[in-house]
Amino acid sequence: ADDLTILNFMHEPEDDNLQLELDNVTTWCQSKNLDINVSKCHVMNISTKKSLSFEPVHVVNDVSLTDVPNLNILGCIFSDNLKWDKHVERCIRKASMRVHLIISLKRAGCSPEMLFNVYGSCIRPLLIYCLPTTCNLPECLKRKLVNVEKRILRIIDSHDTNFPSLFEVGDVMCTRIFQNVVNDPQHPLRSFFDDRPRSSRNT
Repeated sequence: ADDLTILNFMHEPEDDNLQLELDNVTTWCQSKNLDINVSKCHVMNISTKKSLSFEPVHVVNDVSLTDVPNLNILGCIFSDNLKWDKHVERCIRKASMRVHLIISLKRAGCSPEMLFNVYGSCIRPLLIYCLPTTCNLPECLKRKLVNVEKRILRIIDSHDTNFPSLFEVGDVMCTRIFQNVVNDPQHPLRSFFDDRPRSSRNT
């Protein structure tokens, strides 16, 4: 992968090491004859302290990086207000663009079972993408996702009550991941489960 994300946690201004890390990355890239695409480099500042200010950061040739309110990291939209509205909007938009598959197949005479399979393999994954990351969705955003699924199930027009709901599938995904983390001391996410000082507020 040629993408890089740097996380810089700071409680006070003197904790800001982002420029130093960017300088290290720039130096390494220059030593390997690699060009940094500055137009694709951005900074997103997340702060719960209104008094905390952020210094501008620079990369190649002292080009200042643009501050952005949202970042797309591996298809998951993170926002500087720590809300998931943009991510859910994107999931719904991408899923809605594929509803025509269900409509076309239904007009062609496909059975509800086949339509379920198409929905489960081509559309539902878009609705639940990154759900273990966004598992703290507020009810209003959950309803938006559920309404999309209800709309598609009405098109399929099946009364199969054994079909697991959107967030039942999501619960299984989350449980599986958390069990893997708990059972594997070397798991990359294990540090989030270990005991930490009470003063720590890193999400």
